[in-house]
Amino acid sequence: MRRPLPFPARFIAAHRGSVSAAAHENTLDAFNAAIAAGADAIELDVRRLADGELVIFHDREIGGRRLSSLTRAQLDDLVTDRHVLPLGECADALRGRVLLDVELKDVDVEVDAVKMLRDAGWTPRDFVVTSFDAETVTKARRAWPDLAAGLLTDDDEDLGAAAARATAIDADFLAPHDSAIDLKAVTSGIVAGLPLIAWTVNDPLRVQALLSHPAIAGVITDAVLPALHARSVSGRGGQ
Repeated sequence: MRRPLPFPARFIAAHRGSVSAAAHENTLDAFNAAIAAGADAIELDVRRLADGELVIFHDREIGGRRLSSLTRAQLDDLVTDRHVLPLGECADALRGRVLLDVELKDVDVEVDAVKMLRDAGWTPRDFVVTSFDAETVTKARRAWPDLAAGLLTDDDEDLGAAAARATAIDADFLAPHDSAIDLKAVTSGIVAGLPLIAWTVNDPLRVQALLSHPAIAGVITDAVLPALHARSVSGRGGQ
C-alpha cells in the first residue's frame, strides 16, 4: 500500500536548506533561513561517521578523506567554518517547525536515522525518507511501516524505467532529476501513478511548468523565494 506524502500540494522544498549565500548548506542557519523564507519543507542529507554518529552532511569526502572513516573529532578538525549538525540535534531544533525530506546518503543508516527521528517526536506526518539505493528505501519502510519513502534517480535514467524500479520496491514516490522529466510525455501510466518530486529546480519558469502538471507533487530548489513566487503565478493561471 502506497503511503501518502505529508507535504502540501505543489510543495517547495529548500535543497539542503539553501536560501542565502550567507549560510552554509545543511546547517541550522540555512534551515532557519529556509523556514523564514516560507519553504514548505527542507531537504537534507544524512551520513554516518566512523564512530557511529549520524550527521547532516552532503559530500562523501572532505580533505581527501571519506566521512565514513572520520570520527567526530576528526571531522571537526577538518570542518572549521561551520558546525556540522548531528542528526539528533537537527531533529530537536526543527521539530514542529518544518517538514523534512531526509536523504540517506549512506547504506545501513536507515534504521538508526528513523529511530532517532521517531524518538525525537517526529511522526510520518512530519517527514519522508529518500535514497538512491533501492534497498535503503525498502529497509526504511520496514523500519517504520507508516513512513513514506521514495527512490531518488539521476539524470541519466529513463523516467519510465525509474518508475518501474520504484514500483518494484513498493516505493511511495519517485524523486527524479529535473532533466529526466519531459512534461509533454509524462502520463500516470508512464510513472505508474507515482507522485514525482523533481530535483533540483532553480529556474522559476520551470518550477511554474512543473507545478502545473498533475504528476508533480513538489520541487526541490536552491531558489526558494523565486520558486514560491512561481508557484503563486502558476496557481493563479490554473484558476
